[in-house]
Amino acid sequence: MDFWGLAPQGHFLTLDDLVARDRSFNLKEYYPQAIDMFRYKGRIMALAYGVNTHVMAYNEGMFDKAGLKYPTKEWTTSDYITLAKRMTSQPGVEPQTWGGWIWNLWISIWMHGGEIYDRTFTKSLMDQPPAVAGLQYYYDQNFGNLKIAPEKGTYHQLFGNGQLAMTNVAPFGVPVLRQYEGTEWDFLTMPWTPEKRRGTWMSGESYGVASATKNKDGAWAVLKYLSGRDAMASFYAPEFQAIPAVRPVAETAFANAIPGKNAKAFLESIEFATPYAGHPVVSKWGETLNPMWNDVREGKKSARDAAREAVAKLNDLLKTVPA
Repeated sequence: MDFWGLAPQGHFLTLDDLVARDRSFNLKEYYPQAIDMFRYKGRIMALAYGVNTHVMAYNEGMFDKAGLKYPTKEWTTSDYITLAKRMTSQPGVEPQTWGGWIWNLWISIWMHGGEIYDRTFTKSLMDQPPAVAGLQYYYDQNFGNLKIAPEKGTYHQLFGNGQLAMTNVAPFGVPVLRQYEGTEWDFLTMPWTPEKRRGTWMSGESYGVASATKNKDGAWAVLKYLSGRDAMASFYAPEFQAIPAVRPVAETAFANAIPGKNAKAFLESIEFATPYAGHPVVSKWGETLNPMWNDVREGKKSARDAAREAVAKLNDLLKTVPA
């Protein structure tokens, strides 16, 4: 559901009172970030059952073939680019291989330490050096100086076929990767910037109660089950579609759902990920950022100029969206 598009319109029942009076429900078991993603004006408007962070998946077979050591969680953005270049084939070589592909613009910005808005959503930071660096990298990886990523295709197919060495992936993308038999891979947290920062995307999945509901207690009972321990342990964790929002389940059932794989990288990423949440403007910022990217991709504007122009539009957008 489009929580940040619907919450300002009053579609959700506030859950704080129901949570507070239910002694069988322990909100402290949940990741605070999972709960905060569904607060509107300080009130809980939906209950998270899962969160999604993006980590780096790396193709072990391509590393082995290139004679390269697997990266560790201390790696840097410079290490990432160096490794990606080593595994990118020359043009015309068939089958062509690519070293790394960050396929989402927001992740590229956050990975490089940038922010689209400040933490309190009072102004855009898209014109600041880290955000511009993320935009520039997003262009360079496919079309500019680096050319370590394909200009078209799907990340999971190229990765599964042994043509893409590294790419960002969320839990919901992992079942797709698992369909490619014979491809060995693992997970790693996103690399550190030179400024000792890491960044990635975090989104949430939740259930809410319609504000017009007549049976609030009955709706709460259903909601509590769907977003509770038992449902997470029996369904969400084994399916590996999202990180269970209840920390103890995430750290056991989810972390061990795929034997031999570093699923804990998803959990570690929660601490430094940027939530796709916090203000209704997040559901609208693509209206500005996508045209900004198109101008850069088509060579109409430099990353710096496009970002500067986008800031004014992003700030204007804040004025049109209810806080």
